Amino acid sequence: KEGLLGAYRAVESQEHWWHLPDGKTIRVVANPQPKGGVTWVFENLTEKMDLESRYQTAVRVQGETLDNLAEGVAVFGPDGRLRLSNPAFATLWGLSGEAAKPNVHVSAIRDLC
Repeated sequence: KEGLLGAYRAVESQEHWWHLPDGKTIRVVANPQPKGGVTWVFENLTEKMDLESRYQTAVRVQGETLDNLAEGVAVFGPDGRLRLSNPAFATLWGLSGEAAKPNVHVSAIRDLC
């Protein structure tokens, strides 16, 4: 309570995160005004946090799945640079770890193969 009331004496903006018992996450920003008082901004970030969590879970699952496939997988972007690959791809083509890193151009991989 003291921290929230301190916003009325503060010079800089203050940010607080409220994690409510019902699972909601609220970002609270207190902006002190030069002539006195505080402007409070409440932003409900529950959906954003949920989406980020699900996205990160999907990325981890995808990475684990690709890393454990016996088949070699490589994804190249429209610029010809490697975006992602799995260890089986490097083993299949006899590439070193450096050659199968992201942003390596397909022509460099072709020359090594």
